[in-house]
Amino acid sequence: MNLIIEILLIILGSYFLIYFCNKNSILIHNIGEAHQNYIKSKQTPLIGGIIFFAIFFIDYKSLSYLHLFPFLILLMGVLSDLRKMTSAYLRLFIQLIVVVMFIHFYELSVDITRIYILDNYLKNYFLAILFTTFCVLIIINGINFIDGSNLLVLGYFLILELTFINLSHEGLNFEGVLFLNNFLIVLLVLIFFNASNKLYLGDGGSYLLGFIYSFKCISLYLSNPNISPFFITVLLWYPAFEILFSILRKYNFNKSPIKPDSNHLHQLIYFFLIKRVSNNILRSNLVGIIINLFNLSIIYFSLIDIYNTQLQILLFIFAISIYVFVYMRLLRFKLGKKI
Repeated sequence: MNLIIEILLIILGSYFLIYFCNKNSILIHNIGEAHQNYIKSKQTPLIGGIIFFAIFFIDYKSLSYLHLFPFLILLMGVLSDLRKMTSAYLRLFIQLIVVVMFIHFYELSVDITRIYILDNYLKNYFLAILFTTFCVLIIINGINFIDGSNLLVLGYFLILELTFINLSHEGLNFEGVLFLNNFLIVLLVLIFFNASNKLYLGDGGSYLLGFIYSFKCISLYLSNPNISPFFITVLLWYPAFEILFSILRKYNFNKSPIKPDSNHLHQLIYFFLIKRVSNNILRSNLVGIIINLFNLSIIYFSLIDIYNTQLQILLFIFAISIYVFVYMRLLRFKLGKKI
């Protein structure tokens, strides 16, 4: 299909779905949690994941298990957006089952991390599946944690997609089932509508993208075992550290780790910008741009030598150090200003 025609079809299809959901008040964001409603827009549908999956389905043409597992993840997220599946524990259990089945079916378990003690345990197939499942669940739910500002999640995955494209041009092996096509066009279209506040990903979209891209990263490593596994860690550091850091800080304040709050990094940046940027949509877009510029810089330097484990570890430590430093400064600002 001609590229221009494909882009136009995706745009028109997305616009029609946005119009349909707005007209019929289907999957509108104001049915979500209060901590998600920064922009206070009257109607913005949570359909980014549905559009992404539709393109994913069309690209792969024939129905297969490759569609089934992402569909189950998407469906669970959509039910959450509809407030039909409110239990976080139930969602986590479903994610666990789907991820384990996908890992087993497509043989995507990670058994080499270059951490000697851990690798001894990962020689056991079941422990390798358990470890890989844990990593994927961290990313899936970490993406859901950071999904609170325009351009943040979609911009992050755009960076990953461009990284994969760049690496493919450098001769790396991309044989994983999720690398049969790239998602650059659909990501750009979704970013366009998200930046203008016409659609959000919702739980369905964040879960789906977290699922697909975590396995794209695993496939990249399994197909190219010579690269440093810590390069994959650097690619996924932000959502992984976001959820782990959130659990630790909530535990420190005797709060439930699964209960949402408004003290994530992107939320603190948003609060910091309230008196500096008057337009709500622009402010939300700026949050995503600021964080992803930092993510882009970290990934850019990691690409200098993807085989160098020491470089990747230094970049990982640098990234989380800057995160913690900025977070603490912004948290003090929020508490001091009593926003």
